[in-house]
Amino acid sequence: MLKNVLVDTGILVALFDKHDEYHAQALDFMKRFRGRFITNVAVLTETVYLLDFHIQAQLTFLRWIASGAVSILPMEQPDIVRAAELMDRFQNVPMDLADASLVALAEKMNIRQIATLDSDFTIYRLPHGKSFDPVFRKSA
Repeated sequence: MLKNVLVDTGILVALFDKHDEYHAQALDFMKRFRGRFITNVAVLTETVYLLDFHIQAQLTFLRWIASGAVSILPMEQPDIVRAAELMDRFQNVPMDLADASLVALAEKMNIRQIATLDSDFTIYRLPHGKSFDPVFRKSA
């Protein structure tokens, strides 16, 4: 059975921006990873926005997503309510919609593993005080 891993914006941007400092590491990680990547439309929107330096990068990313490389789960009304609660709780960090939506998705699907470059995921907590388990480690 493949493990489910949430995927955050930073990894996706690094993967499609060859000038990103983590580009080579993200490519290597994606090639080696065996599992199922899961995200949602908030992360996709943020990724496309951050790839706005070049329409070709955006299109390549969207075509990759459309190929099924990442499972895109819907955000329903209760997920948005939960994201708003989380953004309120972590407003000192601050937490944006993409991060909040991933935390809500992690709670909903009982997933602790995440591919992210965002150190805020070391602060965010899941039910019962559990922390996220990052599967991508930045190399120095």
